Amino acid sequence: MVDDGVQFPLVDGRRSTQRTGRDVFAAAAAAVDPGLAVQIRDEAAWRTAYPIHLRHLTAAAAMSATAGAAVAQAGLDRALTLFELHDGAGVRRVTEAAAMRPTSSLGTRTVQGVGAPPGRLTIPYRGRDVSDDDLLTVLDDWVDRGVVEPPVRAAVARLVEHPEWLDLRGRWFGVLGAAAEMAPTEQLLRWGADVAAVDVRRDDVWRRLERTAVAGTGRLHIPAGDGDGTYPLGADLLTDVAAIREWLEAFDQPMVLGNYAYADGETFARLSVATDAVITTVGHGHAGDGVVCLATPTDVFAVSSDVVRGSRGRVPSTWSRALSPVLRRASRGRLLAHRHRDMLHTDAGDEIGVADALVLQQGPNYALAKRLQRWRALTTNVGGAFGAIHVAPPTRTASVVKNRVLAAAYEGASLFGVEIFAPATSRALMAALLVHDLRVHEAQPTGPARSEHELTAAAAHGGLWRVEWEPRTALPLAVLKGAPALLTRRSPA
Repeated sequence: MVDDGVQFPLVDGRRSTQRTGRDVFAAAAAAVDPGLAVQIRDEAAWRTAYPIHLRHLTAAAAMSATAGAAVAQAGLDRALTLFELHDGAGVRRVTEAAAMRPTSSLGTRTVQGVGAPPGRLTIPYRGRDVSDDDLLTVLDDWVDRGVVEPPVRAAVARLVEHPEWLDLRGRWFGVLGAAAEMAPTEQLLRWGADVAAVDVRRDDVWRRLERTAVAGTGRLHIPAGDGDGTYPLGADLLTDVAAIREWLEAFDQPMVLGNYAYADGETFARLSVATDAVITTVGHGHAGDGVVCLATPTDVFAVSSDVVRGSRGRVPSTWSRALSPVLRRASRGRLLAHRHRDMLHTDAGDEIGVADALVLQQGPNYALAKRLQRWRALTTNVGGAFGAIHVAPPTRTASVVKNRVLAAAYEGASLFGVEIFAPATSRALMAALLVHDLRVHEAQPTGPARSEHELTAAAAHGGLWRVEWEPRTALPLAVLKGAPALLTRRSPA
């Protein structure tokens, strides 16, 4: 591992991702359950056992908004304390490095859109653009099949009723990871927003985003490494945290910051920490600042009792209904294990369950990276600013389907009533939820702090919350069903 940019800390002379992950989650747990914190710190098989601990941590955090905020803040504080930034000047804590004056500043290239503003919300789905009543019919179908939760349908219906909400002229968004497949860059530009976009220094990436900007009605602002707004464009979140922070502040605008950056393996955790360091040090004092993130559906969430009831007995195919008891006994519970085995009661008296959809193939570093993003949005919301967590559907992004196991599972997901979305559909739907939530927050800027399960109630989980079995115990069967399709696709015509 090259010692440049944001890095895992050295532990006994080596960079141990597992020990660092345990440390962060244990610190988070210690805020509400010291016994759980000890169990996490002492876990010797973290690579395979982390789902158990994250399920317990999620349940403990769901007891109240206060507990959730305490868990989130403690976890974030520990991560930002542990991770380091290495450069020519030495080694510093990542937030300290982000807040410093950069050694060189970034210029800006701005691209103005010349397209026509859309008059209504349109979402691409299964080869066609759907809007108005047709869009609501699609949403009704998704709700009926348990693909999205009812608040998703309600949010989209409000946007259909109020198309003027999509007019984002004069509104600023900082999109970190602007070229990611799940980033809302295209939709925000189409709807007239100013987008301060951060992504890697690759000319092909920025030429594509520039074409997207021209087709829209907003303005795309791109960091330029040479300071005069010409190529090369972009900035590296892992190494340029101070320069990116300074560049975003230079716009001097209230700005919603979205964390959409992604990388493979342990780099994803480093990238999430780097992005969080930028978010925590930029824009202090800007009324209207906010944070938004996409939560992966393959995580652990506290869910309503309605979700729990909807999942029980939901067996979409005849053969799975007949064979599930046999497979469960033969595998000693490793296949088709029942979920939502216990109901919990929050401090407010609400009955909730825990939907565990973690997938071991994605690993504990992925879980850490995504949980950091959720924690930041939650603490932002508790602090009174706009903080949104959008549970995105399982989506055929390149980063997912290059894993052959997950690609096969996606092909076979329909066996369990799970729908896998195309990237264009997911992007448009998540962007719509962002605009809806922002408009609602602006209309009601103050209110009681919300628990994380309230922030994630409008979840488009593709059906993963409402499958009767824990998804990772159904994964092998989905892979078996989907693998032949992959083999056929890879074979010569």
